Amino acid sequence: MSEKERIEELLHYFRMEQKEFAEKCGILPDTISNIKREKQGISKRVFSKIIKTFPQVSKSWLSDGEGEMIKNEQNITDAPNSTIVNSVSGKFATVAHTVSSESIVEISLGYQKIINQLQIHINMQQEHMNKTQEQIDKFIDVVDKFNKKL
Repeated sequence: MSEKERIEELLHYFRMEQKEFAEKCGILPDTISNIKREKQGISKRVFSKIIKTFPQVSKSWLSDGEGEMIKNEQNITDAPNSTIVNSVSGKFATVAHTVSSESIVEISLGYQKIINQLQIHINMQQEHMNKTQEQIDKFIDVVDKFNKKL
């Protein structure tokens, strides 16, 4: 698997656009773009930043494409800032995380923006439904008047 394919796999796995991924890792978006266009490889600096940001990613997979992309549970438990969580199936899984209070505030603000946008959309849809109901009521009145004349 090429370095380009490994970067694309990471983006897909973490559900991120390359700009977001680069920013999270502290590298330039052009660096990810250049790797994807095969203009450059994954440098030691980029490798280190990806592993630091996503400690659950296997070093051997990232460096040479060998093995699984995500470390098995035993390897992840050794990662700093790891937590054991109970999964839906009832089995325990270890999840590595590095969440700062700034990240939580940032996420909260992002969700608040989404909620505000959804509320605006809901209000617009409600107005549209009200206007549609008014038109239906007028149409029913016209039909009733027509039927009375017959």
